[in-house]
Amino acid sequence: MVELSAKFKLPSGVDDVEYPAGPQEIGVNAGPFTRLAQSNIALNSSTAAYKRVRFRMALPEYLQSPFNVTPAGGILYLTEWGPQALATLTSTAGVLIEWYQSDGGLVEGVHWISVDVVPPRGGCPVQGPAQLRGWALCHERSRNTTCLNTCGLAVHPSRNGKCQWRKGSNMAGILTTNYSTCTSDVDHCPDGVCDPLEDINRHICPQDCTRTVIMGTSNPKTLRGIYSGVGVCTCDTVGKCHCGPPELPPPQRQRKTTSLPTTSPTNPTSLNNTRGPHVRAAGNERCDASCMVMLITSGVCITLLIAGSIFYFSSRSGWIKKKQTVIESSAYSTDALLPLPSTEVNQQQTEPQPVIEMDPKWEIPRSRIIIESCLGEGEFGKVLKASAKDLPSHPGRKSEIF
Repeated sequence: MVELSAKFKLPSGVDDVEYPAGPQEIGVNAGPFTRLAQSNIALNSSTAAYKRVRFRMALPEYLQSPFNVTPAGGILYLTEWGPQALATLTSTAGVLIEWYQSDGGLVEGVHWISVDVVPPRGGCPVQGPAQLRGWALCHERSRNTTCLNTCGLAVHPSRNGKCQWRKGSNMAGILTTNYSTCTSDVDHCPDGVCDPLEDINRHICPQDCTRTVIMGTSNPKTLRGIYSGVGVCTCDTVGKCHCGPPELPPPQRQRKTTSLPTTSPTNPTSLNNTRGPHVRAAGNERCDASCMVMLITSGVCITLLIAGSIFYFSSRSGWIKKKQTVIESSAYSTDALLPLPSTEVNQQQTEPQPVIEMDPKWEIPRSRIIIESCLGEGEFGKVLKASAKDLPSHPGRKSEIF
């Protein structure tokens, strides 16, 4: 194994670029975006060297190696298709990285990094899913046990594909920078810096690169990442992060016993002590995002159902009343065609009317007349069509009159 490293004189004011010495190990079951090595300027974005120096692969060329390097910072990592190619590599591989001036392209130095591909350990499958979206995401896990058993994306080489759990202070209801979270690389995520590798894909470390934090605060300088949070912080598939109380494990079933509980005479208050760490108050289960969506959806549906029922019954009762009014008005609408009673006419007239003598032969009770329709009307009155029963000239018969 040959260790090759060469440096050239850099412009004044620019620090030397260095990489860790010795070979770097990676398991054959490592996931995409696994970090292998990085230069000494990778996390110092404010330095002159970070701004003026760029990195690239010299040997082998890009697309011919499962490894690549970020142009800024010079972070060596496993590519998206790298896990499929690791199984075909020999036990020892390597890459030659060179760095140059960003403004002129003049090469300033090179460094050869040896990579030892070791057998799989930890239970994660070799090669894994062929597509990137098939890999599990560490930042979605909210519990320690599920986190440590997850084969995730961009996991540190020493973890053999398994996610890591960063245990925080878990102070209830208090914002803290020491929040708990499941991460792919506890050494670099979260560290308060969205470095060039983490900026390639939002699923590598949204704890450092997210722009949306719920129940937490972002970095006041960069407005990215989770600066402080409450309890446990997780992130979803679109890169939004949420902090909240830790998720409690499901209650364990207790065996039925017939013996009565006993108390120690030296500790008479043990039965009433509910503040110990071993006691968990009921009803403190955490309602996650899916639970909140379900509750909101149920409330909206119930509200719409109640409002629809009220509208239906109120409109139905109004329709029934309207229908009854139409029926009643149609039954008595022909009465409006008759002239006003004589008492009302006499009240409206100011001059005495001549007395008209009625022929008893043509007088019949009004109850025998049924007004059917109006045939016409003009300035001198209306012509009505009606039917009458038991006219003096036609007793016992129904006759039409006009």
